Amino acid sequence: FFLMIRRPPRSTPKPSSAASDVQKRQPMNEANVTYAKQLDIYMKTTVLPNIAPHKKVAVFAHSLGVTSTRFYIKYLGGKEHISHCIFMGGANHGLGSADIVILRDPEGKVFKQAPEIHTGGSPFLTNLNAPGGEEGVKYLTISSPHDYYYSFYEESPFIDGAENRILPYKGHWGIRDSEESFILQLAFLENKINETELGKQLFPMPDRPYGEWNFCADCVKGQKYIFTEDGKVIYLDGTTVKEGVYKIATDKSPAWIDLAFKDGIYYGVYKLNANGDGLEIKLGKVNGERPVNHRYAELYYKLPKATVLPQEIIGKWKAIDFAYLKPFSTTEYILTFNPNSTFSIEGKMAIAPAFSVKGKYELEKACDIYKANLTIEESNLLLLPKNTYLGGVIALKDNRLMIDTPPSSSGSHRPVSYTHLRAHETREDLVCRLLLATKKPNK
Repeated sequence: FFLMIRRPPRSTPKPSSAASDVQKRQPMNEANVTYAKQLDIYMKTTVLPNIAPHKKVAVFAHSLGVTSTRFYIKYLGGKEHISHCIFMGGANHGLGSADIVILRDPEGKVFKQAPEIHTGGSPFLTNLNAPGGEEGVKYLTISSPHDYYYSFYEESPFIDGAENRILPYKGHWGIRDSEESFILQLAFLENKINETELGKQLFPMPDRPYGEWNFCADCVKGQKYIFTEDGKVIYLDGTTVKEGVYKIATDKSPAWIDLAFKDGIYYGVYKLNANGDGLEIKLGKVNGERPVNHRYAELYYKLPKATVLPQEIIGKWKAIDFAYLKPFSTTEYILTFNPNSTFSIEGKMAIAPAFSVKGKYELEKACDIYKANLTIEESNLLLLPKNTYLGGVIALKDNRLMIDTPPSSSGSHRPVSYTHLRAHETREDLVCRLLLATKKPNK
């Protein structure tokens, strides 16, 4: 018997005798323990009575379903009923965007799992990753360095002692729905995972910070770094220009960086994302100690060159699939692109009966999509606060606009652009997890 633990699908699934879905109940914003208890009840009332005595279940869990499932196994007796677990894109060692969320919402009122799955050593994850309580259960994790939910925390989905496999260039849902993922899942269930080399190779992460990097948050106008290959560095913050030299040590984790200016030396750490277009830098005080990690590091981007916005994108677009905003009971979402490089979002959701977001955008043509940079300048919505920077991708097809952005925080980076969009074309309506909108006539 196979059990899939995930967020509610975008459309009603057809009944299946081979798999069952555990759906999150409204309001779809609860703690991991709540969902684990739901799973426990579902197992006892629906699954176990319908399988032979002493038979066990294979569980497939994706995204936030992973940590809830692990809690059920470890603390609610799940290990007695489960033989195999396939975990895809789980926040086993923290989620970078949760760090940003708890700065604005430390009690987790908007996102109750954020205080549990941040990267700062939460008691929930510390206890979950402690040895014991999962004996007899076999684990396979499937992740991708290009899963933008884990930007700069690419190893978070790994579990000690599990069969950890990596599928580069897959997005957050590609690691679940792609053919390569199915190959790994089947091999694992047939106890043949050691017969395939798929996913064993580590992805060569970029580690040289060469180039021009722009601060992604807009609180300091013009803040940027320029690193040359011959060891020179220029720092600008709109009014000040500092020139110096730098050294890096890529054998450290995270990598070390030392910036020497006239006022002294700044010892720090840095990390690049898998795309090589995002850079996190965290520096200590001048001539001070080096930070031990890159949590809450400043985030910089290699911004694309702006291109002319195509006429077919200008106008109002009404959402017909609310994507990652669906769990917040979103009932209306209208996105407007204006000719003067400004945009606005008007909508309604359970936590904000009427919200309004405004800002500026830049686009760069890339194959048959656009890389988009959205900077929010005005907002009354906690999920999309002022000065948030979103790096996304936009595509047009059949009078529909598809936009994919990371979680709404300045701690995440652009999706895998062209490859990420293509990974979803096996689904109806071209993409299954992107914001899907239809154009409204201008009045």
